[in-house]
Amino acid sequence: MPWSFHIEPLIRDPSPTAPILEALKADSSRYVRKSVANHLNDITKDNPGWALDRIRGWPRENPHVQWIARHALRSLVKAGNEDALALVGATDGAAVRIDDFAISPRKISIGEVVTLSFRAISEGDARQTIVLDYAILYVRKNDRTSRKVFKLKTLSLDGREHVRLSHRQRIENLSVRALYPGRHDIELLANGRVVGRGSFELEP
Repeated sequence: MPWSFHIEPLIRDPSPTAPILEALKADSSRYVRKSVANHLNDITKDNPGWALDRIRGWPRENPHVQWIARHALRSLVKAGNEDALALVGATDGAAVRIDDFAISPRKISIGEVVTLSFRAISEGDARQTIVLDYAILYVRKNDRTSRKVFKLKTLSLDGREHVRLSHRQRIENLSVRALYPGRHDIELLANGRVVGRGSFELEP
């Protein structure tokens, strides 16, 4: 299923691929499932409703289908799409609070690592599933910024439960992203909603 070029008619209308997706949605091969998920993730960029409807009709009690759904909807989940969040099991209107959100060190050079640390607290009485992501607002030329969302962790918290988490992120030049010195903001996201903010300084 991976293609090295775009097929414009299928971008406009992906429905001809439906029989293939149906046949492979619970395939035992991880390679095949990854291909299906990546294909659906590509579809979400131009036809999110079509992809959501397709996955919504699948038997999500099947672990292979669950795996495909999580990976296929990753772009929509990062964007905070409520339908996608519901399909991956996130609690609608989750009540969560973030305390002690810290970024260290506060000043780094290109190639070094920043660490995010915080405490996630469930403020609900029932068990909640919370998808945690974080976004870095990279400094670009002419004082512009570019926002990139990264996966962090999916939590299931009992009522009033709390957990402390930390995550390391290397800040390095990539072929698709050149780095520039200056203040880089970081947003912590819970089910697509910004629940914490901080920053670090990238030095020349």
